[in-house]
Amino acid sequence: YPLRALRAARLEARAWGASDLVARGDVTREGGFSDTRAAALELTASPMSVHAVLGNHDLEGPADVAAALRRVGVTVGTADQPVAVDLPGARLILGHSPVTGRHGGRLTDSQLAHLVELAGQAPGPAVLVLHHPPRPGGPPRYYPPGLAPADSRRLVDRVVDANPAVVRAGQQQMARLL
Repeated sequence: YPLRALRAARLEARAWGASDLVARGDVTREGGFSDTRAAALELTASPMSVHAVLGNHDLEGPADVAAALRRVGVTVGTADQPVAVDLPGARLILGHSPVTGRHGGRLTDSQLAHLVELAGQAPGPAVLVLHHPPRPGGPPRYYPPGLAPADSRRLVDRVVDANPAVVRAGQQQMARLL
């Protein structure tokens, strides 16, 4: 399924004339070596610049998915190193929210600080890409679950203070204002 979805997204983005493609995680089924090689080849099969965040499925197997994607020229945000890519009209911020062995996401204090810094330094609007979107408190109302509620509140409060023109994109297949 991930490979089929990557191919469809890549072909559709290319048909639209996109210059960049953003993969929002779960580019592999279970982080295996063959899954990772296939995803890397698929993502780079077009002349578009490719940017990615990892999802929980990418952390499940033995492959270092981030390293494999970087080797083929994909820009990848990780737990230790979120990445900012300045594109015409917006800054793309690639964060990292998956935790090995969990469906929901988390942000450490260090990760949050990096994301806030990158948002605050943006020359204009920013698109924050995390695999797990922020969610309100209480039990999850949808599957898969997003960020833990405490992390969600901290993220929204601090990132919006740093840059009020932030939109987030994540696993729920839509972009929302933070």
